Amino acid sequence: MTQLKERWVFKELVTSGDDAQELMAYAIYKVKKNQLAETRRSQGWTEESIQDELDRFHEITLQVGLDDYRTKAQALFLEVTQGAAEHVTPFYQAEIEKLKKEHNDAIKRLKSQISDLRNNAVKHYMEKVDEYNLSQKTWKDRYLIRPVKWAFSGLPGIFASAFTLGVIVAVMGYFAGPEKRTLIISEGAKNVLELLAPNQVVPGLPESLDKK
Repeated sequence: MTQLKERWVFKELVTSGDDAQELMAYAIYKVKKNQLAETRRSQGWTEESIQDELDRFHEITLQVGLDDYRTKAQALFLEVTQGAAEHVTPFYQAEIEKLKKEHNDAIKRLKSQISDLRNNAVKHYMEKVDEYNLSQKTWKDRYLIRPVKWAFSGLPGIFASAFTLGVIVAVMGYFAGPEKRTLIISEGAKNVLELLAPNQVVPGLPESLDKK
């Protein structure tokens, strides 16, 4: 007679020791089996009769009850995970808000640092431009503008006086007689040149006039 291969509910329900849902299905089976035994004991059954009842429960489970335990395990697993999620959500939500705040604060600090760097760069650039312009102004003022100003600061008055004197000499020479015209023009020319070049010997003039 061929002996039937013994089947175990655990092996039928649990294919992986890491699958929480399968382990939960087997746990439900064990709870039902224990509840049956306790019920029969409370009813006054003998231990032998209780064991026979548990063997029948075992066989019925293997034949028609496995899917029922899988379904119950799936529902219980979802309920547990949802409950756990609801329980831990406030904690993680607080952590999420904290991380968001830290992230936003970090972004604000970064933007502030970028703005400061940009402002400092612009300020540094403007300072360099001002320094360059100042150096150029100083160079021009030192080597070009200042000497020109110095050179021409007294010239308008000198030239105006010389021009006025020249006009007077010309008018006087025009109305003077021929014998005095040369003397007046020479004397006037000497006075004009004396204004333009003081204490200088004027060539071409009579020596007596030049030494006066």
